[in-house]
Amino acid sequence: MGLMMGEIEEIASVLRERYGHGEVVGISPDEVEEVRVRQGVEELPLEYRRFLALMGRRAGGMLVGTDIFYPAILPLKDSLDDFPVVRDLISSVPGSLVLGMHQGYQVYVVTDVGSSDPKVLMYEEDEDAPVSEWDSFTDFLRSEMAQLD
Repeated sequence: MGLMMGEIEEIASVLRERYGHGEVVGISPDEVEEVRVRQGVEELPLEYRRFLALMGRRAGGMLVGTDIFYPAILPLKDSLDDFPVVRDLISSVPGSLVLGMHQGYQVYVVTDVGSSDPKVLMYEEDEDAPVSEWDSFTDFLRSEMAQLD
């Protein structure tokens, strides 16, 4: 009996079928650990770890133009000069993650790393509150999938 495929695995499978196996590339366990260390958290959320393992380097046409892939994600937590609200948020909520940055004016944040599939907040430059949010990391990925041609 095989393991039941989770939602992150299904998304990766759909992207592989659509773009080819060489266009959907994960990162190694050592690289996942490097992300954890650079984010300064004790543990990465389970679904985010699955994402990194399956598509952490490239996800076909999904999230193109967003620094959400390795190695571009490594310095993001230290690159928040244009986002004082986010910088204050992550310094006041231990264990927050900066998942990605889009075109330098949007940043994706997780504040509940204790959840296996945490809520994702998106902030834009010069905004004091999130402009978008998703109930979970997998909801965020589903939303990105829905935007593909």
